[in-house]
Amino acid sequence: MNKNKQPEPPKRYPKGLAISAAIIVAILIGSTVYFQNIKGSYEKKIENTRETYISLSKNADAIEETKRLRADFYKQRHYLDFPLEYSFTAADFVRELGLTAAAAIELLEVDIDPVIQGLTFSLKGQIKAGDNIEARSKFREFYQALRQFENMLHIDSSRVNAKPGEKKPAPGEKQVRLYFTIDGELETW
Repeated sequence: MNKNKQPEPPKRYPKGLAISAAIIVAILIGSTVYFQNIKGSYEKKIENTRETYISLSKNADAIEETKRLRADFYKQRHYLDFPLEYSFTAADFVRELGLTAAAAIELLEVDIDPVIQGLTFSLKGQIKAGDNIEARSKFREFYQALRQFENMLHIDSSRVNAKPGEKKPAPGEKQVRLYFTIDGELETW
């Protein structure tokens, strides 16, 4: 053996390197635990969602059947109540119209038609009076009374005129006839 060679002292690592390695190992262990906790919480959420889906899918057919029955019920109620709703409104309108029309106003035609949100109507009539001023005054009173109806949504009137081609009253005859048309819309209730 060679005596000249001295044994090499064991290599010593600096303390800083050991501390750095320990910190890195601690960070790796901490992040592993943290990510395992996140993974566990996501697995719990997935399992809860799966259980909810399974319980809902068991009831899905019953829920869809209930929805269908409910829709059918409302359709039936609509079509059963639809004629009654409009007929009651129309009958009430005709009753009020009869009470409002004065003796001098004669209704020649009353048309009432259902629409989506209510009823439309058209009134054609004539007014008999001593002169034009009196006839127009009676029409104005009648028109204002119609506007005051509780379920009246909209009302329009045409001009109040003598019928084209109609003879004027004879000199001894003091009665004038004027014709009118009123269109409007009623709200159903």
